[in-house]
Amino acid sequence: MEILESYLRKSSTKKFYEEHKQEFSDEFFVGMICQDCLSNPTLENARILLDLSTHLSSLVKEKTLLALVHVLQAILENSHKQKEIESLFECTSYVCLQTNTPQVILKLRHLFDSLLERVDCSLGLTLLDIYKKHLKFEDHYASKLSNVNLEHLDVKAECSPADRFKVAKLVYEICLEKEGYDVLNMIAYRCIDHVLRYEINDFTGYAPNIENQLMKVKDKLSYEERVKISKIYKNGINKIKCEVNNALIRELESLKFMDSMHINPQAMDFTYLIEDLLQFNLSDQVIRNRLKSLHGKYKGKVFAGELSNALKAVRDDEPGYRAMNRISSVLKPLKLLSKIEYKKYKRNERIINCHEPKYEEIKTIENVNFDSLSKAAEKVQELNEKTGTKNIEEINKFIVEIQELVKEKYNDAVVILFGSYSTNLAILSSGVDISINSSSIEDKESFLIALQVKLAKKGSVSLVESKSLPVITFKPNDQNLVYFISISNSNGIESSDLIRKYIKKHEKISELIKVVKAWANENNLNKPSKGTYSGYEWALLVIGFLQSLKILPLYTNEEIPEIIINQSVGELFFRFIHFCYQLDGDKVCLKNGIIKDKAETLMTVVNPIGEKVFFSRVKRNRKQGKAIVELLVKTLETFSS
Repeated sequence: MEILESYLRKSSTKKFYEEHKQEFSDEFFVGMICQDCLSNPTLENARILLDLSTHLSSLVKEKTLLALVHVLQAILENSHKQKEIESLFECTSYVCLQTNTPQVILKLRHLFDSLLERVDCSLGLTLLDIYKKHLKFEDHYASKLSNVNLEHLDVKAECSPADRFKVAKLVYEICLEKEGYDVLNMIAYRCIDHVLRYEINDFTGYAPNIENQLMKVKDKLSYEERVKISKIYKNGINKIKCEVNNALIRELESLKFMDSMHINPQAMDFTYLIEDLLQFNLSDQVIRNRLKSLHGKYKGKVFAGELSNALKAVRDDEPGYRAMNRISSVLKPLKLLSKIEYKKYKRNERIINCHEPKYEEIKTIENVNFDSLSKAAEKVQELNEKTGTKNIEEINKFIVEIQELVKEKYNDAVVILFGSYSTNLAILSSGVDISINSSSIEDKESFLIALQVKLAKKGSVSLVESKSLPVITFKPNDQNLVYFISISNSNGIESSDLIRKYIKKHEKISELIKVVKAWANENNLNKPSKGTYSGYEWALLVIGFLQSLKILPLYTNEEIPEIIINQSVGELFFRFIHFCYQLDGDKVCLKNGIIKDKAETLMTVVNPIGEKVFFSRVKRNRKQGKAIVELLVKTLETFSS
């Protein structure tokens, strides 16, 4: 009681902790300190948590370490104190690895990767050195670097030009395998820059090798780095009076996403940001930090004006619109601009978004010969080989395991299989969808975190956090399957019931859906995150197509009458491709048939459950849309020949 009264009267967390340090064996008071530190993430509070974690029991220690990593992550995302965080990181990682709790290790790895995105080269090398000493996360790219490699990557250390160039090549090979841009790319660039500037005085004999390596790694250099390395290369070649490789220069200096005619040389920093954002899909935190840095250089109105001008130079394509949306989404919460400046920026953004773009002509096809079915039949046979599924017994066994695991805590819990494996529409690339239904589970996210910890012992697991529907992605060590586990996913279960209602009427419907899904997977058209459709949405399109042929009736709550399908699956697939090509801007609605519209997106479908409209988000006249239309045309031409 005395400690509690002292806690309520405390002037600071640090002072209270130092006064009662020896009495912190009670989980309740540890929880209070953790809560204080989480609500006020500072380096001082992070040090308190680190000190506290060194003399606690394992269960309380785990919670304290989770709070510590969370505090460090919060500081990292809201400040420029990377150096201070890095100094705490080594001690934190050492304590975390002694505990060896999957959830703590997972959070620690996320913090490590976040640091690698934000630190400079010297701090990056320190972090990689910490990794070699303590961390060794499973399948992390840093494991491919030896201690000797790290020594050679440090330009302050003595090393031969050949060894330095060799390790830079190794690093860029790693960079080519991983996504994004972080400190490893910067370290490799610094090595090449250092070798070319200071360690190779004469390019004679080196030129072909340098040109070959620069051509290989150019896509992993930022635009600013490409421009700098291009100048160094030209100077080196001119010194030995040899011919410059102009093709390489063009590749290094070319803008991938912006129009050089509209670029203001006085504000190249914005060009560098936008090019990097689009090339490497920078995270919001990195964009935020770079915008803050630019705001310090171009104050207020100048910042808003130069940013708007830079965005106007973005080429008229899908990536350009993504850049505008991403920059706009981080500008407002940063409050870098006054209300008037932000309104002006938004006005300019709307003008940029709404101006009439110049479109290239889209490929079309005039005559389609539906009498020629041999090529379509061959393609269907080829796709059928890709529609096999994994062992259903393994899935059922896993469902039983999950059921038993959940029942320990919630007696009313029921584990339900839904999605493609429940409707027998799964193909080789399909995941397994599972819903845990229970009225007793109040906090879905907390429950899934607890389940995540238990599953971590059996395989690779991650939690996709969401207010509406958090989902666990789990890949067991003993199965070549990916499971998606959610709580009370009524929409998913209802969607599966809808598809089942149609496919049970004729075996050709399910065969056609599987063929279409295999075709979409083969052509990378089944990735909702990139604007295309999920397996469920492709199934809705197939049903809408069969409705257009009067084979299936429009959707109602009534039972579907018996149907007859005279066409082969090959012919149906052929006609489905033509149906997608002809949709143009019309919407596919299972309740009302084809709705005439002028939508800019390809293949729009209305979900009969909840009337949600699935937009492909692929615009017909943009680069990705034109590529899909050309694929449809090419397929139709092949089938017609």
